[in-house]
Order: sequence, then C-alpha cells, then structure tokens
Amino acid sequence: MIIEEPVPASGPGMIIRSCRVAVRYIPAEEAVLRDLSFTVEAGERIALVGANGAGKSTLLLSLSGMLLPAEGRLSVAGIPVRRDRLGELRKKTGLLFQNPDDQLFMPTVEEDICFGPRNYGMDERTLARKLEAVQKNLGLEGLASRTVHRLSGGEKRLAALAGILIMEPDLLLLDEPGSFLDPAARRNLIGILSNLKTTMIIATHDFDLARRLCTRTLVLQGGRIRVDSPGSALLEHEELLEPWGL
Repeated sequence: MIIEEPVPASGPGMIIRSCRVAVRYIPAEEAVLRDLSFTVEAGERIALVGANGAGKSTLLLSLSGMLLPAEGRLSVAGIPVRRDRLGELRKKTGLLFQNPDDQLFMPTVEEDICFGPRNYGMDERTLARKLEAVQKNLGLEGLASRTVHRLSGGEKRLAALAGILIMEPDLLLLDEPGSFLDPAARRNLIGILSNLKTTMIIATHDFDLARRLCTRTLVLQGGRIRVDSPGSALLEHEELLEPWGL
C-alpha cells in the first residue's frame, strides 16, 4: 500500500519507533531522510529497497546512532536515538557494513570478533564460551588465528557478522549483505540469516535474497517511505516497483 502520512502505534514488542524523523549529514543541507514515520515489531525481517540515493544506508546509520535525527523522534528497543544514550543504543544494535573491509580492523579474526565484548567489559570465561558458539554457528572454526586480510570475501563477511552477533543485539542492520559474495557464500549467508531470531532490516538490491528472508518490504524514494507492504510479494511485480526507480 502507498503511505501518505503514517502514524506509528505503540506496543510491548516494538523494536523501532520513528515519528516524522529528518536526518541531515550537514545542518545547512537538505535532509536526506524526511518525515519518516514507521514502526518495527520484534522478530520482523524488513527488506529496505530503493534506488541508489534513496536513503537506505542513511537510515541504517541513523538506527545505529551513527547519525542523529535533526527532527522528529526515533527510538530503538525503547532507547531514544540521542547523543547521551549512544552507549546503551549500541548495545542493542548491530550494523553490518556493505564492505566488510570497512568493519574488520584487528589483526586476527578472533581479536576482531572479541573486540566489542571486551570493550564492554565481558569477562573472559563468558567471552570464550560465546566466541566458540558464534564461530560454530557461522562455520568459522579454524579461522580464529587467521589474519583478516587473508580471508576470502565470504569469510570476511561472516567474521564481521560474528563480531556483531556475539554482542546479541536486539536489532540487526544489514547493508547489502550479499555483495562481494560468490553464489555458494551467498547461499550460506542466507541460510545463516534465516535461522536467526533477531529483528532485521536488510537494505538490498538483491530481491531474491529479500524474498527468501523478509517478512515485510519498505520502499524508500527521495528520503521517504513510499510503500509499506507485508511479505516480499511486492518484489515480484515489476509494474509496482518501476515508479520508485526499481
């Protein structure tokens, strides 16, 4: 359905509430996102689609607290997206960048995966248990001591994802997760994501990935949500996507 002026509701299972949010990279510039109102319930998997420049990555950055709203109200897991709440917010969200080389910065896979929990003071016994579990779930056993720059594209993607999942976020934000992957690595990633219970927003041009994973589709155009559709059936209909540059 086409959305003109959505009004967010409230609910006990709400993960995201956005009410007339505007986001700017520079205060004097035009807003990249404007009048953005929507909600996301726990367990939903949202396909966030739109042409290049629609504002998909900007929305993910805003939900993770890397960009702050210039107008409106935005909250994640009940935490307002404000400068004084960023520490709490970042324990609740995990952002997977489009390029894993922008995310992996420690010398070895194990050090990179463990950076977040150690930074937040997790004790080493708990950390070792969580590290073993996340490596097993993602098929990264045997890579712990590997240097990051020697990993394949698929291995880098999984190592970056492991560093997020070990923090057990309430909200997983994925920016083009299938990019840089060969078909086998992409299928593996889809299988891993499909088994997660975490609420997800997936910004993607990969409609096949979105159809396999997502329970709802949001179409961004010009920094606004133009379509909010249940499921992913919308992505099958070219005539419905064409007006939005898709």
